Amino acid sequence: HLEFTNTAPTVGGSCGTSPSIAGTDQAGRVTTGTASPTSCTVTFAKTWATAPACTASNETSANFTRATATTTTVVLAGTMVASDVLTYICMGYY
Repeated sequence: HLEFTNTAPTVGGSCGTSPSIAGTDQAGRVTTGTASPTSCTVTFAKTWATAPACTASNETSANFTRATATTTTVVLAGTMVASDVLTYICMGYY
């Protein structure tokens, strides 16, 4: 088991109205808001030294979700509907 503890990141972008997030910068679960979101931007609580390697998946449907990271955010993009549950994992490196 790996367990990550630190301050929770925030979620925004085109993620629908009232999206929610649980987790940390290293791993988390985003529930999209209302409407049909196109992307969710997770803003990390702490800035990474280099952009982390991230992966994402849609737990609600078989729709593809792509993770694109910078040192301060990871954007989860794809075909989504209201209340989709997206998970992400990010690992840092130097």
